[in-house]
Amino acid sequence: MVHMGGSKHLKRFAAPGVWPIPVKRYTWAIKPLPGPHRTGLCIPLGIVLRDILKLGETLREVKFILNSGYIKVDSVVRREYKFPVGTMDVISIPKLNKHYRIVPSNKGMKLIEIPPEEADKKIVKVTTKKTTKGGRTQLGTNDGRSILLDVGQEIRRGDSLLIKIPSQEIIEHLPIVEGNIAIFYRGKNAGTVGEIVEVSDLVKISHDGHIYSGLKDYIMVVGRDKPLIKVNGA
Repeated sequence: MVHMGGSKHLKRFAAPGVWPIPVKRYTWAIKPLPGPHRTGLCIPLGIVLRDILKLGETLREVKFILNSGYIKVDSVVRREYKFPVGTMDVISIPKLNKHYRIVPSNKGMKLIEIPPEEADKKIVKVTTKKTTKGGRTQLGTNDGRSILLDVGQEIRRGDSLLIKIPSQEIIEHLPIVEGNIAIFYRGKNAGTVGEIVEVSDLVKISHDGHIYSGLKDYIMVVGRDKPLIKVNGA
């Protein structure tokens, strides 16, 4: 993990390896603001627009696009070029009818284009669980969300949820159990998608005849017999 310190700027060579930007093109990278994703697991929105989608050649052009309200993240207009985006976030450009999802890969984060019907959906991983004063269960997710469950809903830490955005309505609960489909979203196997074949302290996933294992915290369940949304470039 990269320590960003208190500086307002970030040398390009010190930027996290998950950022798919060239080292030599810019001396300074954009430092992300504190936000829904952990430092080292996010990319500033300005870098996505300038360096990946190439919607502007300069930061000034990117700021104009954002200030005009042309960009949505998870169905909410974002105007801050330092806003951090991360795994499974949906970036939409309504005027172009283009939608993209940030997904993990073994070379860091990447963007894939997704169909319009998926633009209001995303998968989140349950990372915390606690009981509120009113007796309801409150879930925390990998992207900083807080979701209150209805009475009787039983969801465990480590499970995933397919939700509507921005309402956070739960469409489907995806438990971390054998037989379900999962993706490594952190670690050396990031981007690998396959069937869960064993769940213990480590989770094992079968992909193309090979078995990959990793920490439970590195796994995100994305479907039952197949992913419920597009999670790779295939």
